[in-house]
Amino acid sequence: MRDAVGYSVTVGGGGANGGINGSDSSFAGTNTITSTGGGGGGNTSQNGKTGGSGGGAGSYQDAGGTNTRTGGSGTANQGQAGGNGRETENSFRGGGGGGGASNSGGSTNAGNSNPTGGNGLASSITGTSTFRAGGGGGRVQNSTKAGGTGGGAGSNSSNATANTGGGGTSFGNNSTAGASGVVILRYPNTVTASTSAGLTDGGEQTDGNDKYIVITGGSGTVTWS
Repeated sequence: MRDAVGYSVTVGGGGANGGINGSDSSFAGTNTITSTGGGGGGNTSQNGKTGGSGGGAGSYQDAGGTNTRTGGSGTANQGQAGGNGRETENSFRGGGGGGGASNSGGSTNAGNSNPTGGNGLASSITGTSTFRAGGGGGRVQNSTKAGGTGGGAGSNSSNATANTGGGGTSFGNNSTAGASGVVILRYPNTVTASTSAGLTDGGEQTDGNDKYIVITGGSGTVTWS
């Protein structure tokens, strides 16, 4: 009989309105794997924050005449930087888009006002190609640009797609939070996994010669036997 082996799992939450970073998702096995929570977007006068993918910058012109705010940096091998924001001529004024897993967020610069969210990355870990970790769209004047492929929010007050790690969007009082993360584990179908209280999942699924389990929330232990 195979000895049971347990590992700790945490599914991170999405960042809240007001420039708050998302929280980390992690799997603590032989080596700990951590996906860093996304960086919060910059409020009016702020730069975007650093995270797994960087948050888009706000737009503001200070007394010294500085009219550009900088998107937050991403984390190596996880995500890209957020876009820059700018406060100047009416037609080119706005924040930056959030960074995605594969592309940086769009910036608002002189002559350019298309701060879309950066695209995420596709994975076939469940047997179906699915994009995740798209950045949220930035705001220009009275509208919000499109979010990145992979759950990023956009088009004014739309929400990020749950369990994609997609970014939220800025749209005044209707700004939306970022989406929660997800932990997906794939393993040979010769073993069986069970999850402890505190974790939310859809149970074991089979794909070919493998099984997988999609964990959508909480913190607890996965045990293989």
